Amino acid sequence: VLDSGGTVLLDQKSFTNFSVQTRVKARELMINLTANLTGAPPGDYTLEFTLNDKYGGQSASFTNDITIQ
Repeated sequence: VLDSGGTVLLDQKSFTNFSVQTRVKARELMINLTANLTGAPPGDYTLEFTLNDKYGGQSASFTNDITIQ
């Protein structure tokens, strides 16, 4: 979780672990993530998530800008 200035407010490594079993190489992945920010003061924030491929050695990140009122 980053504030509007880009300062990291919360950093939680390895907060979940999951595996996908397929018969062929997976080209796409859909996940549903929920972030509970109860008690956070009003303001603009950026949620940043990084997915790490344990076996392939690659990673992918994405962000989502939110506003708490």
